[in-house]
Amino acid sequence: MRGSAASTHRAARPSLVLTERNQSITGSIKENAREAHIPVTEWVKWKEWNKP
Repeated sequence: MRGSAASTHRAARPSLVLTERNQSITGSIKENAREAHIPVTEWVKWKEWNKP
């Protein structure tokens, strides 16, 4: 079941994945793995492992 983007509960909101070009991915991450991938060269610059 898809969540509501307007929900006050963060866990109920649908996930959003952006590509390197700031475009949202349509479909699943599994179907669009290459577009959803974060290059290691970019990831190593992050201050925390899970967010830039």
